[in-house]
Amino acid sequence: MLLESERGKTIYIDGQCFIIIRDTEPMPMQRYTIAHEIGHILLGQDSTEYEAERFAIGILAPACILWALELNIPQEIASICNISIHSATIRAERMTILKQRNKFLVHPLEQQVYNQFKQFIYDKKN
Repeated sequence: MLLESERGKTIYIDGQCFIIIRDTEPMPMQRYTIAHEIGHILLGQDSTEYEAERFAIGILAPACILWALELNIPQEIASICNISIHSATIRAERMTILKQRNKFLVHPLEQQVYNQFKQFIYDKKN
């Protein structure tokens, strides 16, 4: 069902959506592919690849959590978030920009995510 070049895709059958992934890929890549496809579903079928990528990385490696844990190195991000080193490298580059802005925990949803991860942050720091 997947083309050789595809890691995953969303199909619609009788009004229901199904995410198909290549289950031979490493688990971090499978997780990212699923999050990416969920992004397309929630953002709309017209969403761009860039938008779906941003959605996936936002779910799997929330900036406010990486900030709280002071994670900057792609290998650390990949390990903690169980994402590929490629995705973690992209996130690390984005975190550099976000840290320059220093606007963490401003939005109520970001505060909510942070609060839900407080115990995780505490455990990882201690």
